[in-house]
Amino acid sequence: MVAVHLGLPVGSGDEPQGLSGLAHVSEHLAYAGLAPENPRGFPSLIQSRGGIPGAFTAHDRSHYFEILPADQVTLGLWIEAQRLGHRGAPISKEILDRERAVLLEERAQHVENPPYGSLYEDLHRALYPAPHPYHHSPMGDRVGLEAVTPEDCNAFLQAGLAVDGAVLVVTGRFSSRDLRKQIEELFSELPRPLPRPEPAHEHIQAAGERYVRLVRKVPFVRSILAFRIPGEGRSGFHAAAVLAALLGSDNVGPLQQRLVQDSGVAQSVTVGLVEMRRASTLVIDAMAASGTSRRRLEEELSRAVQEFLTQEPSIQAVEAACRDRLKALACSIDALDTRAETLARLELLKPGAGLQQEVDHYRSVDEMAIRSLVERSCQPRHQVLLSVEAPGDTR
Repeated sequence: MVAVHLGLPVGSGDEPQGLSGLAHVSEHLAYAGLAPENPRGFPSLIQSRGGIPGAFTAHDRSHYFEILPADQVTLGLWIEAQRLGHRGAPISKEILDRERAVLLEERAQHVENPPYGSLYEDLHRALYPAPHPYHHSPMGDRVGLEAVTPEDCNAFLQAGLAVDGAVLVVTGRFSSRDLRKQIEELFSELPRPLPRPEPAHEHIQAAGERYVRLVRKVPFVRSILAFRIPGEGRSGFHAAAVLAALLGSDNVGPLQQRLVQDSGVAQSVTVGLVEMRRASTLVIDAMAASGTSRRRLEEELSRAVQEFLTQEPSIQAVEAACRDRLKALACSIDALDTRAETLARLELLKPGAGLQQEVDHYRSVDEMAIRSLVERSCQPRHQVLLSVEAPGDTR
């Protein structure tokens, strides 16, 4: 088997104001690959050869990929060359309306209908004030999706598929010499890529500590404490990833011990990292135990995090957290598809850096790096506390 993966340095952070969801719907259209010479589209063609197609949009990048039998690697390369070569073939209103309906239903299913579905969108709106490109999610909002026109999609695809910095990764069983020859034949005739403009609003800062209280039909109080930290590939990012591992992962860690096992105010505490290029988000998410009020959960969560951040982590704890991050990195290159995605992501962040440099960055994190990150980024001016509770539950 082989995985053919195309990564583009364009995502929802590159959308014009008022068109949230343009990158997502454009990705759906490019994924389909409908054209007069290919009326069935790319997914049907891939599946007919025993393959699996896929695509997704993030804040800073878009990815297209296919997993295929090894003898079909040429098909995967041809598809990605076609995708880049078309650069936004005219999109009809009929095709756009069909994909828009799919995305609106996807949004209703995953964001609007679940009790806690929109919390991370609410969190980022507070942590990254407009017009910051992370103010809205890659999913897109209903207003923006309904406002997108065929002309918007054509322009976005023409620019996005032509931008300099596209990355092609192939993993699996193949002859390197034959593969290079095929890549040269299929991609050498593509038009010269356009230089990527510096993104607008790169350095917008959050306007101080923020508190958001939401009232919705939810079964339990939930509080999320989040910090705006350095973005992927920037100084301090790897220390932030190690800090997240120190705080806890998979419902195991000091916060879980204190808030769940010891005080019993929470039924779960999870720590995660939303990894993005311009800035990333450290998220500490606590679900209240039955009977715990919003005020008590907020107080206990804030106190526990603050006390942890003011303590000096031990050398042993930092080394263990670094090993956890390296294990996660190793797991990401274990399978064909995730290996291709990881290599594409690293190349998009810093061309030529590669996997070894990522390993070296994690190995260089020590207690001083953690302390410097906390002093610089885990402060009130980079913080949002968001809580949600049911109507009438204002304890």
